[in-house]
Amino acid sequence: MLTEQSNQSHAPICPPDATAISYTLLRHVGLLLDELSAQGLKVWQDERQAWRWTWAATELQSARGFWALGEAVVARYPQAFDDTTPGMSYGDA
Repeated sequence: MLTEQSNQSHAPICPPDATAISYTLLRHVGLLLDELSAQGLKVWQDERQAWRWTWAATELQSARGFWALGEAVVARYPQAFDDTTPGMSYGDA
């Protein structure tokens, strides 16, 4: 059942600001990389200036470059992305 409030449009809290959005994105990426490095992630550029990564104390390492890092996080913590784990399904409403 829809309420009257859900039918109303909402004004943005603040005007769009590309500088603030870019800063926020870069800040979050930095915080994410900092946390992952504390958990054993190592990131570097190889001789061809391609980004590479590896997880300390595991055999996980880059096969397709830095942008495949998301796959590394899933491979390192599969239970967090397993939709059969109770309470971990992203399809729950």
